[in-house]
Amino acid sequence: MTNYKITGKQMTSLFYLYWFGTLVLFGADKDVKQDFWVSILLAAVFMIPMAALYIRLVKLYPEKNLYEILFAVFGRFFGTVMSLVGVFFSLFIGYRVLGSFTLYMKATALDSTPRNVTAIFFIMVTISAVMCGAETIARTSNFVTKAVVAFVCITTLICLGNMELDNLKPVMNADLKIILNLSYKIFIIPLSESFICLSFFSKIDRKENIGKIFTNALLFITLTHLVIGLRNVLVLGPSASLYYFSSDAAISTASLGDFFERFEILVGVNMILAGFIKLCVCIYSASLGLSCVLRNTDRKLLVVPCTLIILTVSLFSLQKLDDIFVPIPSLMLFMTPFEVIFPVIIWITAEIRNRKKTDPAADLPGDLPGAVP
Repeated sequence: MTNYKITGKQMTSLFYLYWFGTLVLFGADKDVKQDFWVSILLAAVFMIPMAALYIRLVKLYPEKNLYEILFAVFGRFFGTVMSLVGVFFSLFIGYRVLGSFTLYMKATALDSTPRNVTAIFFIMVTISAVMCGAETIARTSNFVTKAVVAFVCITTLICLGNMELDNLKPVMNADLKIILNLSYKIFIIPLSESFICLSFFSKIDRKENIGKIFTNALLFITLTHLVIGLRNVLVLGPSASLYYFSSDAAISTASLGDFFERFEILVGVNMILAGFIKLCVCIYSASLGLSCVLRNTDRKLLVVPCTLIILTVSLFSLQKLDDIFVPIPSLMLFMTPFEVIFPVIIWITAEIRNRKKTDPAADLPGDLPGAVP
């Protein structure tokens, strides 16, 4: 296991599933309505510069994870501070993921089952996966992605008979400002959250094309999100925005004859699988960051404490669906520094450090008195 390296396909699958669950969970928007697909495309465009930033960081510091990069760029003291910020952000995303998916399961399928029971079983499986390491999470992602894509294709084909092209009219009816606002929301939640996935890059095979990994993952998730968004609008029309979970509502209208129906269970399976992978990434990142802060403490010893923090906070702070969906505008403002400003600071500082290392003048004696090598 220690010599195993994550392949490009596995890393692409991990990014894909990390994005998939949250994107599908949010569904349509009440203001944009049938122009939802335009916001999806614009969000992907917004993500391109951030993906280029991630690629540059990985190329500057090959075979290093997020926290090793932070210590290499900022040194021990400021690296510790920045790593704690990364750990906090990982825990924050983790508790939102766990709360969202347990509330989803309670609202759609397990309404009589206490949330804490569902959460504990979900957490137990997650702990087992995270204990096995980054390689196991990545390999599981590669396998799960095939099932998720298959279920998306099946549910879309089943809904073909209920689709109406007129539901897309009028095109670009929503105000451009509203479309851009939704695009930024998709960009922040969850596309830019993938910054913590850099925790896995110390395990990736150095021969892999990093740019190809990000490009394929972004194209793949954008295409999937477009298919799902268009499917829901074509089936439900503008009323798709009235549902918390528009995918369930759209697929619940489909059936094969009088016998095969209730295909929305496939949506639930997809969301649970994607949520499981995303939670694994969050817990792995948090435990890895704490391990680096505590100077190479065994990461496995920190998995359970990180998981218990996520479990406790999610159960006590997220009690109903409104707790997930209503605060989204304020969440966008709160998360922007973590997802945009924080990575940009790291990138700029890394570029400065790299130039000093490659500048021949920097090696001249007395040129930089007191500088720390």
